[in-house]
Amino acid sequence: MYFMFSGIMKIPPVDKKMPGPEDLPLTILCDNIREPGNLGTILRTAAAVGCHQVLLTKGCVDLWSPKVLRSGAGSHFRLRIHKDVTPENYYKYIGEDSSIFLADNNVDIEQEEESLDNSSESDSDSESENENKIDSSEHDIDKSEPVSQMNYDCISLVPYYSINYTSQSSIVLVIGGETEGLSNFSYSLAYKRSGMRLNVPLSNNVNSLNTGTALGIIAFEIKRQFLSKQQIYKQDLKQSVGHSF
Repeated sequence: MYFMFSGIMKIPPVDKKMPGPEDLPLTILCDNIREPGNLGTILRTAAAVGCHQVLLTKGCVDLWSPKVLRSGAGSHFRLRIHKDVTPENYYKYIGEDSSIFLADNNVDIEQEEESLDNSSESDSDSESENENKIDSSEHDIDKSEPVSQMNYDCISLVPYYSINYTSQSSIVLVIGGETEGLSNFSYSLAYKRSGMRLNVPLSNNVNSLNTGTALGIIAFEIKRQFLSKQQIYKQDLKQSVGHSF
């Protein structure tokens, strides 16, 4: 006869972990990640890359669900994690000087540029016909208004490797769920902070990547740049010390 016992333990305060000396100035904002395996992979990647903190918006899967714990492989205890982040309290975790980047791997840059070119041509034709009727002041951009998923093309889209991340004092990388994608809150945050959408170029007609995979590619590029800068600094310091003798 076999008996199975279920243990009970107190949930540790994962939001109290102190930053480590090798932590990057990187915050990963999980926007509505509902698949447990994906969230666990994101946490594992975040711990491996050495990010400063992970934020979970309301709507994310339970941080302590068995599948998240299993795929996280102990990363819960190596990270500072804040749950239930909302448009009302996000400012507690994201500073005013933070640069916002949206991991938007579902968009092809060439297709978007072609679409924008076509739309701008049609807009210019329309404006030329009605230039005497339109007041240009009516079309000034108001960044106090929320930006929706329907008009997110007002946020610049660039390849993930084209950014100099080391020039940013604080980086916020937003990753959305595979099904729901990024929320209006994330788009609005990036828009108001003059953020950018990051694209991972894909081949062989592959439309998108798993959220954890996309995060890993971008996050480790950020780490690579900081390590490279650190190595250059050490070499310059060594040379300057050598010349002083």
